[in-house]
Amino acid sequence: YRPVQFTLGQTAQAMHAVIDPHLRKINSRSRVGRSRVREVLRQIVTDGWPPDFEPDPERVAHWQAWLITNGIFTDDTQ
Repeated sequence: YRPVQFTLGQTAQAMHAVIDPHLRKINSRSRVGRSRVREVLRQIVTDGWPPDFEPDPERVAHWQAWLITNGIFTDDTQ
């Protein structure tokens, strides 16, 4: 067993791939808690990336800022 390491960029893309479609479904900008990060990464490792996923650079940048603001990553952990 070896843990999977995600970079800030990979984690931001994962949040974009998993959380953004969910927020669109419920037509909301509800708050996303820090605990969702672990769930999102587990889903990506288990199920893989969603088919035909194309990252939107603006959304990835949003999630990178969110991850830093919420203390999940620091500015120097790229």
